[in-house]
Amino acid sequence: MEQKTYQTAFIKDVKTHIKGLSGKEYFTDSSMEYMIMFIPNESVFASVANLDKELIFDALKSKIVICSPLTLLAVVAVIRQSAESHQIYQEAKQIMDLLKA
Repeated sequence: MEQKTYQTAFIKDVKTHIKGLSGKEYFTDSSMEYMIMFIPNESVFASVANLDKELIFDALKSKIVICSPLTLLAVVAVIRQSAESHQIYQEAKQIMDLLKA
């Protein structure tokens, strides 16, 4: 019974942290649309995912991606690829503009 009480309090704390992050003015015109909330322990991340199956999806609705050490690597790889693609797009657009002129 005591364990359930602590688990409920823990999930409530995580939700409060997500709400606090979503309310801050981290986003600017030059920033990405999503924020990363890093949980530095795989076991804690797994507990969050198992205790509240909707929490990760609810965080996404607030444009917050919850990551663990393993999932952070994948997210960073996607961000890197996206940045490279955006750079290529910008350069191609400049070339097209020059060709039109």
